[in-house]
Amino acid sequence: MSNFDFLHIDWPEFIDDAKALEKLVRFDPRSACGRARHLIERVVLWMYENDADLELPFDTSLYNITNEIEFKKIIGYTVYEKINAIRKLGNLALHGNKRISEDIAVDACRESFHVMYWLWRTYTSDDTSKPSLVFDAEKIPDATPDQIITRDELIALEQQMEERAAELRRLQQSLEEKDKVLEQRNREIRQMRLQTRKFADTHDYNEAQTRELLIDVMLRESGWDPVEKNVREFEVGGMPNSSGKGYVDYVLWDDNGKPLAVIEAKRTTRSYDQGKHQAKLYADCLENSFGIRPVIFLSNGYEIWIWDDEVYPPRKILGFYTKDSLQTLFFQRRERESLNLAEINEEITGRYYQIAAIRRVGERFQAGHRRALLVMATGTGKTRTAISITDMMLKKKWAKRVLFLADRNALVRQAYKNYATHLPDVPIVNLGEEKND
Repeated sequence: MSNFDFLHIDWPEFIDDAKALEKLVRFDPRSACGRARHLIERVVLWMYENDADLELPFDTSLYNITNEIEFKKIIGYTVYEKINAIRKLGNLALHGNKRISEDIAVDACRESFHVMYWLWRTYTSDDTSKPSLVFDAEKIPDATPDQIITRDELIALEQQMEERAAELRRLQQSLEEKDKVLEQRNREIRQMRLQTRKFADTHDYNEAQTRELLIDVMLRESGWDPVEKNVREFEVGGMPNSSGKGYVDYVLWDDNGKPLAVIEAKRTTRSYDQGKHQAKLYADCLENSFGIRPVIFLSNGYEIWIWDDEVYPPRKILGFYTKDSLQTLFFQRRERESLNLAEINEEITGRYYQIAAIRRVGERFQAGHRRALLVMATGTGKTRTAISITDMMLKKKWAKRVLFLADRNALVRQAYKNYATHLPDVPIVNLGEEKND
């Protein structure tokens, strides 16, 4: 018996990969995660090849084709989260060096089960309602040594999928040459998807498990171990409820036992303000207990917000901070000095309007803003002004690194020379030419 037996009749092209993934879970978790990613990539490419509402973009990476607007409209938020989780787990397995546990492989298998159920339910010629199915971890078999797949084989599978995606892209670019049989098939596939909307989808996709899995994966990507002691469901006292206790979803700790951050796993059905309020209460409790106010992260598994509530309002970010980044943030909290009266090196920028511009930037940052824009004409010393702002931000410990961007290599080289001349004690790297990590 397999969790994927329901695929036998309608989806023989996917049943072998699905069962191979299931067999690898207990014997080789890393290979199982890679196989799950391979399976889901095949499913997504099948959709692009056969669903007339989807057109393969030029960039055929799995990340890009699953983030196309039309694709998201078809699969919906719940299934998209699962595909995203499987993609991230597969990337960790293929390219990461950290141990992949059996529990993580079970997660990958479960999320694949839900995606395959959605495919089975959605693209069907049967006009009757599909029964809801339940994933059963007990059906995962004990594996035998001959089922192991090496990382080289997983990377080869990934290369095969990239080559297949390139073939599909060429197919999409020659749509006018498709014969009527293929066009008719596409219309039938689309009709299958549309007719399933007559029936309510009662399947339990278990969004809470997916949300937790995605957060765990993103934490691992940033160097944290979500199963380490006191990280998950940490008990705090002083909450405004009858018991006075609360349980923080995640706490990220410094090496000295101080809380650097709290993570509130926000449900999609829960209001953003409610999640903020709960996270703030947890931060208050931890501050009372440890004498340090942690940074707040809010996440629903798909999006992440950071809230350093003593200084800035919440803002969306791409991933959780590493321990090094959080330690830098706390160092800046403790050590940075006021920019309002910061000394300006007039050997770099001595013109009155340059000094005034630098002052306004300092005042804006000091007031709690994260952005400032200066519009300066040609010949007014834009690069020198940028160097002076950099000098001020580094000396007052508001910045650890500064990125200077220009739209032409010649301008980058010119700025490099100016920075080297005016800030001789600051290490400088030209990222367009040097490969210095």
